Amino acid sequence: YLAFGAAHELSHVFAGLMLGCSPKMSCSNLLSILLFRQVQVKTSRAWQEVAIRHAGWLASVFIAVVACTVYDSTVRCAAILTAAEACLSDFFRLERRQERRTELGERDGWFWCGNFGLILLNGAWAATPEPMKDILEKMAEVTMVRGAQSGGVLSYVINNNLFRSTGSDHWDLVGLRARVVNQKRTCLSELLRRKLDRAERWAWLCRQKFVGAGRLYVGHTRFATSSKSTLDGAHPHQWSPPQIYEVYTGFSENRIQKSRKNMEIFVTHNGDFDFFEFAGQMHELAAVQAWLERVTWHAKPSDVDSAAIAGVLELLRVQGCFALSARYGFLFGPRWLDLDCEVPTRKCCEQVGAIMDAVLQKYLKKGLELDQLNIKRRCLYEDCRTSLETSGLKLPLEGRELQQMVRCAIDAFFDNDLLQATRLFMSRARGSFGLCITCSVDAHRQMILAAGGQSMSVAFYPRTGVVLYASEPAALKAAVGAALALSVSFVVSNEAGQFEGLRPNRHVYCVGAAGLSLQLVALCF
Repeated sequence: YLAFGAAHELSHVFAGLMLGCSPKMSCSNLLSILLFRQVQVKTSRAWQEVAIRHAGWLASVFIAVVACTVYDSTVRCAAILTAAEACLSDFFRLERRQERRTELGERDGWFWCGNFGLILLNGAWAATPEPMKDILEKMAEVTMVRGAQSGGVLSYVINNNLFRSTGSDHWDLVGLRARVVNQKRTCLSELLRRKLDRAERWAWLCRQKFVGAGRLYVGHTRFATSSKSTLDGAHPHQWSPPQIYEVYTGFSENRIQKSRKNMEIFVTHNGDFDFFEFAGQMHELAAVQAWLERVTWHAKPSDVDSAAIAGVLELLRVQGCFALSARYGFLFGPRWLDLDCEVPTRKCCEQVGAIMDAVLQKYLKKGLELDQLNIKRRCLYEDCRTSLETSGLKLPLEGRELQQMVRCAIDAFFDNDLLQATRLFMSRARGSFGLCITCSVDAHRQMILAAGGQSMSVAFYPRTGVVLYASEPAALKAAVGAALALSVSFVVSNEAGQFEGLRPNRHVYCVGAAGLSLQLVALCF
């Protein structure tokens, strides 16, 4: 009976080692395996805990079947009894809490993080911001049930240092981010509000204004499931610091214009980012982070997986920027074998982008609009390829690979807005995702919510001009009270194939106010 029990516990250990999870190395753990039918295996993912747990009862049932065909009745009884106990404890989970088969450090395997945020469309909110801050603080307070070790809030302001033209599509926006780490005797929601107040006062002193009459706030509370609770691990995340590029805007108006823009992408994430597909292969997070450091030309800002999501989206959201589109073409155009592909320098990408830009300018001088340029895209491919081949630049690609790079870069220049970038990421990524994604180039008109294995609730209050979203549904009601009339609400979720109030693949609502016309896009995968 002791031998069968030890074999059962060792099956947990063996399964853990196969998945890269080590057992707790101590004499007490060894004695527990031999005498008390308990083992502690440290896991970092929910699916690892499930796999290790089910490995125990499967192994015991297999041993019992073998014992029944080989040994006498005494051995059979011990094997069958062990298999029955294993099924009760591992399959049906009928056990005392202290007898669990795996030990989870810092609640590993549970995704205790929460997204929350709001869009203000009524100009009255901007005139009296305190009620708005009350709503944001209340949402943070409710979302803290999912984790309160750290948190952050993001908004966008107009950067007057680079403000050169009028019209919402030519605003140069910068992220206004406030992040805090909770202390032993402090309240995270109160800390967030104070930090946000200080950030907004500093922005006011720097003469940075909010976008028109509307405002966008993106928030997050975190429980550190896979790393220590630090400020660089707090959301919202960005991979690269703010960068200035020549960017064409006006794609939604069918008339594009070029200006210098601040480029920043911010992500809040509830879930786990495990793998990313590149060159037809799945790569683990550590390999993806090392690859991102090479291809973005910036060191990783944090070890957490959510920062890597921002880095990947930075590679994918390249619409209107030839320098970034050239990098995208180098990475995703040719058929690379692995992540160790040759990466051009930023200077090389900017030089390639400048040549492509010169070709586009020739078409624009003819008075062509965006829809006409799309018709002539094949001509753009050939003209850009010819210009690059005759430019004298030393490019790492030539022949067919150069043609693939140019075609991929031109397509990305026209097509890869934030929505398309999110689609590409979710189709290639593996893990669990509840995402809110914004970009400084698009923040005045677009915000993306994406769900894959996690859910996000959204509520519209048109009479007061408020749109709320949260990972914790209770945060929507608690923030504004039950007295407000709710016009539209839905849950962005793909759990068990259920789409509540939302058709699969995409759900779009366009909401607007003076100076702000924002497209809220919800994606399910």
